Amino acid sequence: MNEPTHSIPRRSHRLLITLALLVVGLALALLLVLALREALDPLARAEREAARWRAEQLDAQLAPLDMVVTAGWRLLPLVLVAGAGVVALFVAYRRWGGHQYIQAEHVTRALQAIYQHPGVPQTLTSTTHYAPHLRAPAALPDLEAPALPLPTVPSFAQLLASGRVGHGNPLLLGFDTASGAELVGSWLDLYSTAVSGMPGSGKTTSQRFLACQTALHGARFAVCDPHAGAADDSLAATLAPLHTAFVCAPASGDKAILEIVRYVADVGRRRVSGQDRDTTPLILWVDELTSLLGRSSVADELAALLERVAQEYRKRAVFVCASGQIWTAARTSSELRDSFASVLCHRMKRSQARLLLPTDEAAQAERLAIGQAVLWRTSGATSTVQIPLTTAEDVRQVAGLLATGRPTAQPVGSQIEAAPQPFDMPSGSQVVATTARLRSASLSAEAARAAQLFLDGLDPAAIVWELRQVRSSQGGKYQVALVEVLAMIRAGIRGT
Repeated sequence: MNEPTHSIPRRSHRLLITLALLVVGLALALLLVLALREALDPLARAEREAARWRAEQLDAQLAPLDMVVTAGWRLLPLVLVAGAGVVALFVAYRRWGGHQYIQAEHVTRALQAIYQHPGVPQTLTSTTHYAPHLRAPAALPDLEAPALPLPTVPSFAQLLASGRVGHGNPLLLGFDTASGAELVGSWLDLYSTAVSGMPGSGKTTSQRFLACQTALHGARFAVCDPHAGAADDSLAATLAPLHTAFVCAPASGDKAILEIVRYVADVGRRRVSGQDRDTTPLILWVDELTSLLGRSSVADELAALLERVAQEYRKRAVFVCASGQIWTAARTSSELRDSFASVLCHRMKRSQARLLLPTDEAAQAERLAIGQAVLWRTSGATSTVQIPLTTAEDVRQVAGLLATGRPTAQPVGSQIEAAPQPFDMPSGSQVVATTARLRSASLSAEAARAAQLFLDGLDPAAIVWELRQVRSSQGGKYQVALVEVLAMIRAGIRGT
């Protein structure tokens, strides 16, 4: 009789369970055999003992170090706090306690030196009377002798009243700070001059001082001042009373300044070429030159023109006197700085003074008082000078002398005996700065230049090209420029 069909799956389940138990049993038996083998193996047991012994020995050796490290970490905050306290006490002692102790010691020594108490008894009894006798020492110890007062330098007003400047006098360059002696010469000692210094060091006073003298000597002026009209102490404002000596109106804008410099350069070119035989000194005064070159859109052409005037036209009595505060390489090129034949350096930083003065003299610039300057002349000689105080009232007084037509001396420096003439002046000639000889101060530099070009023989088309860079073939644009130029020519001729 056949077995039921449901008995077959049961046999399969029993077989699988039996196989699983057999595998588990074999695995446990293998692990047991391995454990017994390792436990009963003498070499393995010896190796385990040796490793345990080495670990115990290492722990024993490192135990003291671990204790030190642990203690150090615990004490570190206390050490840091104590150290900070010591440093604070030391700083406080040096700043307050030590300083007061030193001061007290010095005061005690000074009092002992000045007031001596001879015969002070060691003990005071009822019969001992102590009355200290104060007596001054023969000489005070450790006291420097008072410095000798600097020589008194007269003001420009005093010099003018005494007749030491102006008519019949050489150009006064300043007073020696050591001896108080006058330093005289001519514009040959200056030619084109760079006036440098920090604000308030005396640059404007120096320019007033030179301008008043040269105006009395018959010089004519062209003034460029970016700050014209902005302040009463600007260069244009301070020289305004001398308007009868101006060849054109002062300029403050970049374009107007460039036109004035072009005009002065044209005067120098005509004198060198022989077209203009006038030897009247023409001085171009430029204020805040370094600032102008550092920000102006016309800086490159302006620098090139100033170089040409300073280098080529100074022997034809065309000069530049330019002031500035920061004469760094970023503001002015070495070629432009080297074009100035002389320097009047007021107080300024040594690093900047080195760009204008010899190294030894540059160090003096940091210690100059207001109104003092290091003068480096065309001969290479240097002197520390005090510039006489020259005020706006002094400028007005000089303007009054010019308005009355008072005769002045020959151009700057020509009155020095046994000295070469600085200008090619006709023998015995006199130049007097009067309104009859000079253009009106309201005339623009461009109008003066247009009139001069017309008088030199240029036709209107050439003048339009020179002033406006417009050709006659450009139609309506040329017609507009021609009308402007013709008006300037008429204004310039009426102003001559």
